Amino acid sequence: MDEAQAKARSAIRLADDDYFDVSTERLTELQSRIAGEEGGVPVPPRPGSLPFVLAAGAPRTIDTARRSTLPVLVATRLSGQRRWEVEYNHNAWFVVSDLITGRVTAARPFVPGKRELNAKPSMRGTPPNAINAATLVNAVRTVDVRSFAPVEWQRGRVAVTVVYFDTSSNTVVVELMGAEREKRALPTAPSSFLLPIAAPDPRAAGVCLSVPEKAGAGPVHVRGSVEVIAEHAAVFPGAGGEGHILSAALLLLKRDEPEPVYIGLAAPVSKHGESFRGSFEFDLRKAVDGADLAGAYQAWLVAGDRVVGPRPITVESK
Repeated sequence: MDEAQAKARSAIRLADDDYFDVSTERLTELQSRIAGEEGGVPVPPRPGSLPFVLAAGAPRTIDTARRSTLPVLVATRLSGQRRWEVEYNHNAWFVVSDLITGRVTAARPFVPGKRELNAKPSMRGTPPNAINAATLVNAVRTVDVRSFAPVEWQRGRVAVTVVYFDTSSNTVVVELMGAEREKRALPTAPSSFLLPIAAPDPRAAGVCLSVPEKAGAGPVHVRGSVEVIAEHAAVFPGAGGEGHILSAALLLLKRDEPEPVYIGLAAPVSKHGESFRGSFEFDLRKAVDGADLAGAYQAWLVAGDRVVGPRPITVESK
């Protein structure tokens, strides 16, 4: 991990109760720490440190009987060039994964209502000059995830990651302490658009995603493999006791677009000791029912508290 990223994560790692009452003065203090200032005096960066920062912080546990919000602090350090190339408010997605049900939500909390219509899009107007391009802007913002994502306010676990188009923050996992959830129907069979594939490689580890960089008018094959622990993802018994099903999602983000291409995945997995492993493959066009996907995207795979990407992909019209 880069030193600047580590420093930012440490700066916004607060006591649980402190996240619920972050004053403007506290945000300014945190921003100064991330900017590398002590007592208002800039601190020179150490050799090897990178200027870019995207970090998230949140309470480790929340008592849902006492609290009604799910606060997340987001720290950023962006250059003028980066902000011109990828406008932050338009392209900062909060990816919220329910580790009990597997539901994944992606939302942009920084462009609510009509403000979105007035925001300046990416790569428009005159590019910044050398001075403005190199200028770094530090910010710390607090958001309530429940204000834009349907978080079930009962006992469970929620993972939150900030995905800024082609890069992502660390993932924060929040344990919700409260009443038991009501039982509901959960996926028991793989997604119908998945292609039959051979058994996963038992040596495979982690979560992997593969997409073509350029896709023509024909099928667009998406491949992936997963290895997850049950506590870190939503895994359910398969129908008739046949294996297990992992609830996941594929997100395709296009620069400045108000909605991602969202594909929910019910992927077959098998138990190996304490973990579940599996592989999947599908034609992207069939997964979206033939919708025209023409354009350039960044692909992200969400499997429990793992967010893997970016994988650039440009799709031609069918």
